[in-house]
Amino acid sequence: MFPVVAFLLHDDEQPLREHLIAYSLNYGIGVVCYILFIAFGPRNQIPAVESLLYSNWPQSQLLTSQVNTNTNVFPSLHASLATTVALLSNRFRGVYPRWRPLAIVLAVSVSVSTMYLGIHWATDVVAGVVLAVGSVKAARRVDETTLRPKRLGGRLADRLRTWRHDR
Repeated sequence: MFPVVAFLLHDDEQPLREHLIAYSLNYGIGVVCYILFIAFGPRNQIPAVESLLYSNWPQSQLLTSQVNTNTNVFPSLHASLATTVALLSNRFRGVYPRWRPLAIVLAVSVSVSTMYLGIHWATDVVAGVVLAVGSVKAARRVDETTLRPKRLGGRLADRLRTWRHDR
């Protein structure tokens, strides 16, 4: 949530728009994938894989069982959203330069920890990273082509005013 709050406070709206679009694409595509691909995480497939999250903090099952199913693993939205934040922190590194290294460390940590805790397979994480890259690229394209056409018109109007003034 830090990027959303931080960019709400920033003058330029573009980083906020791109973050929100990318997050929406991540969740939308992720839900479609959860419906299309019935996949089980390591803790559901291999009895020897102990889910450290549930064994060390059993109360977490109460919440996750209400909002999640055992098949919501492909792609990893943990990895996808964390990677999305890291990619966008790199894209807008001039705005909050100290946020970028932290976002990258957190993205790697989230991806590794979901595998370590037995929540996701490596393929789930890789698919999540691919989803993040696609979502960030699509968000940029949507923002440039759909949400900012006024800027193009504004630039054209500025050129026309300059041209008339020069004549």
